[in-house]
Amino acid sequence: MSSRATLVRRSVPWLGAGSVLALGLTITALGYGWLRSRERERVAVEVSHRVSGIANEIDQRFGGPVESMRAIAALISATGAADPRAFEEFSRDAIRREPHIYALEWAPRVTRDERAGFEAAARAQIPGYEIRDPSPTGLTRAGERDLYYPLRYLVPMNDAWGLDIVDRKAGTAVADRACQVGHAVASTRYHLVEDPPDVYAVYAVEPVWAHGVGRDDAASRCDTVLGYVPLLFRINPLMADLQRRVELDDLELAVRDVTGATGGASAAVVMVESSPGASARITGPMAATQLLSFVDRTWEVALAPRTAPSGPTWFLVAGALGSLFGAALFGGGMAWRRLRQRYSQVLRLGQYHLEEEIGRGGMGVVYRARHVMLRRDTALKLLAAPPDDDQALARFEREVQLTAELSHPNTIAIYDYGRTPDGRFYYAMEYIDGLTFDELIEHDSEQPVSRTIHMVRQVAFALREAHAAGMVHRDLKPGNLMLSMRGGMVDWVKVLDFGLVKRVGHVAMDGGGAPVVRARGSGQAPTEIGIITGTPGYIAPEMLRSRDVDHRADIYALGAIWYALLAGRAPFLGGTMEDTLQAQIRHRPAPLDRLRGDLPDGLVALIMRCMNPDPQARVVSAQALVDELDSIVAPTWTRAEAEVWWKDRAPAIKAQRARHVAGPGSKPPTAIFDARRLASPRGTGPGGGTPSGRRRPTA
Repeated sequence: MSSRATLVRRSVPWLGAGSVLALGLTITALGYGWLRSRERERVAVEVSHRVSGIANEIDQRFGGPVESMRAIAALISATGAADPRAFEEFSRDAIRREPHIYALEWAPRVTRDERAGFEAAARAQIPGYEIRDPSPTGLTRAGERDLYYPLRYLVPMNDAWGLDIVDRKAGTAVADRACQVGHAVASTRYHLVEDPPDVYAVYAVEPVWAHGVGRDDAASRCDTVLGYVPLLFRINPLMADLQRRVELDDLELAVRDVTGATGGASAAVVMVESSPGASARITGPMAATQLLSFVDRTWEVALAPRTAPSGPTWFLVAGALGSLFGAALFGGGMAWRRLRQRYSQVLRLGQYHLEEEIGRGGMGVVYRARHVMLRRDTALKLLAAPPDDDQALARFEREVQLTAELSHPNTIAIYDYGRTPDGRFYYAMEYIDGLTFDELIEHDSEQPVSRTIHMVRQVAFALREAHAAGMVHRDLKPGNLMLSMRGGMVDWVKVLDFGLVKRVGHVAMDGGGAPVVRARGSGQAPTEIGIITGTPGYIAPEMLRSRDVDHRADIYALGAIWYALLAGRAPFLGGTMEDTLQAQIRHRPAPLDRLRGDLPDGLVALIMRCMNPDPQARVVSAQALVDELDSIVAPTWTRAEAEVWWKDRAPAIKAQRARHVAGPGSKPPTAIFDARRLASPRGTGPGGGTPSGRRRPTA
């Protein structure tokens, strides 16, 4: 009995602890369920507010182009005819304001008797012009009929000239519907033949009648219409830009055309979605929708969390522990975590203290550091590859050694390099407190011509030294160019990140100042056949085709950067990196003089020569580029103008940067991709396209 009593006494504390634990777990489960329910209600309310804001943003982005279309139609209706110069200027101004517009066009009424004279007059501006119909093999000469509505004016010019947009036989085309209802109508999503399969477009058509004639007579208005003003724009690039600005985070977004749909979301046409299949996943009590009108169609914006929110995990942990020991353990864990964070912040490499991460790239991470003895801010780049990656280590070491050979004031200066205790390579360089060209283009739009000349000249000076030393940057892009106020100089440019630099040989200079490369036996980095490293939109075409690369690859990239500074956007647009590469291979960028009208004589031609796909046809060298810049008659960018800009505009752009997690210079990323996936170039005209057709509806 004595032994049993002793056993019971010893078991009582454990039984009591078990009861307390069971009660605590029950209370924790009930509390966790209540908190999870409240969290889901909160998320549902937040999603409802977010979808209204996104719908308003979409409505504004599509409303501007539609108003431009209607204004052009009103102008033609008032005058009774389309003036080519007025149409060109008005359309070009609209496209400058709304860069996602694909084209604004005019299709006048032409009778059978007027056809020959109309085509002859049009051929004076467009060689080979004729009225055409779509066919399985492309656009072919239209047959004889009583009436045509062919595309006559197209801004920017594209391969659809002469297309008769009214299909009298089918009676279902958008233009037919527009004249029947007597006002503008819009299409559902369409696939342009020149675009990748997953890129869609929509277009609207505004019918035009002579002032006060025929519009109210439903029986005859289709026979009295003067013509149509079509408006086209691609959906995907516009939506991709919207997603970047509204920061969807962990939300799914879909835009659906629900015009006439009676079967719910399943009967709607998906216009665009944040990820494949997102439209089908936007269901449940936390999903929210908002309707908006696009011309005569109804679109539905749908939003929902990617995953259902759960209750706070810390509540489960704290409730399960339920004791002072647990609280102490949890507090100790938190203290240990804070200690690790503090330790990582004061991590020391040689004579440098790492203070904060300011950038991240394909090969390494950049920190703002401080020299212990000199008390000087420094940018320190640390290799991201593991220590056993010999190829990455060799490439990283080659980068610092080659860059250290350059001494031009427009090239980043290297101070020191070494290895971490675990074998990773790092180097220290001068710290630039400024703005990348990426940030300038994204947040400040088009730059003054005089300012771009000032900046491009500095980049050319830095390249001139590198090319003379036999070095090719190979990844020149807006993210690798920094603009700053330094040493009393304003708008001072620094060329950064020679991470893809390659020595192509011993160099001499010819009589025209162009580098002449003589082959060398070593010093080149091995490259796998078919694999390309670079930045879509700025990488030279010969690199995309895995051909030999010399200094003219940097001339191409500098021309593309110059284009972006003047246009306020990249020369090639695409929803993904591969889309951008396809656009770069197949198309030429839209002419700059159609995007803005203040460019001096010779400037556009010089930029297009820099961006010529054929290296032999480009500007021969950086020095030759500087010489041609000096011959362009343009205003001089003054110190006073620069100081005003840095005072008024720079703080706002830096504030925009602070709201993003990624550091400056992280967009667009340097990519490694397979050249064998890229198609051969097919289009050559501005805006791209092939002669195989115009628009093709999708199911």
